Order: sequence, then C-alpha cells, then structure tokens
Amino acid sequence: MLTHLLNLHAEILRKRIVDEMTARGKNASGKTAAGLQIIVSDNGFKLIDNKGNLHYAEYGSAPHKDKRVSHGFAEIIKQWIKTKGLTVQGNENAVAFAIAMQLKRKGSRQYQSGIPAGIIQAAMNKDYTDRLINEISKQLTVRC
Repeated sequence: MLTHLLNLHAEILRKRIVDEMTARGKNASGKTAAGLQIIVSDNGFKLIDNKGNLHYAEYGSAPHKDKRVSHGFAEIIKQWIKTKGLTVQGNENAVAFAIAMQLKRKGSRQYQSGIPAGIIQAAMNKDYTDRLINEISKQLTVRC
C-alpha cells in the first residue's frame, strides 16, 4: 500500500513539475518533460531527469568556455525558435547563429539573473509536501 502511495505521489510531483515548466515557458519541445521518470522503492521515490535538461530549465545555461558556435548548436536554436512559435525578421540561420553566439558568450537570461525559475520550489510547495507527509504518516501508522 505504501509503494502504491509513493507511486501516486511521485507521478503527481512529476506532473506538477511539468505543469510548472509549461506555465513558465520552459517546456518548448516537451523533451525535458518526457525525460522525467520515476523510480519507486520501499524507502521512497526518485525523480530522474534522463535528458539532463531540468537543471537548465531551473537555473539557465552558463557561458561556455568554448565560444565557437557549431552548426549543430545553431540548428538546435533554430528548432527552438520554431517550436516556440517565434517569428524572426531576416535570415533565420543568421538569427539562430546570433542567439547561439550570445548564449555561448553570456549564458541564458535565467543564468544571468542568478535567480532560479522556481519550477521545483513551486511544484514542491509547503501545501503539497505537508499533504504527502500526512498521507505517508497515516500509512505508516496503519502498518504498525
């Protein structure tokens, strides 16, 4: 029964994180959300970020040591522009390259602000964690 409860809450938490990412405009392609998976054990659960992108959604991307912009990175930015539904004036490739160059040199705005996006904090707010602790405590009391 406790494992079922942990499964349920792990999925609720995963969904809350995805919803927060979407609400904050941090889930353009859906790849980060798709990479969030849950592993439940008898002791609790872990939320695994298989794509490794949740950190960047929360904290942004730091400047890169290698300031050269590869064609591949510019293509990723070009796809991001399309996925976000943004329109650009001028040459799409040149705009993507310029954005990629800025990211390499300065990092993302999220990183520059020094303030996390608040995705995880909002998903695991006090009301939610209190409810989770209460439900698990009830289960443990019933088992004893």
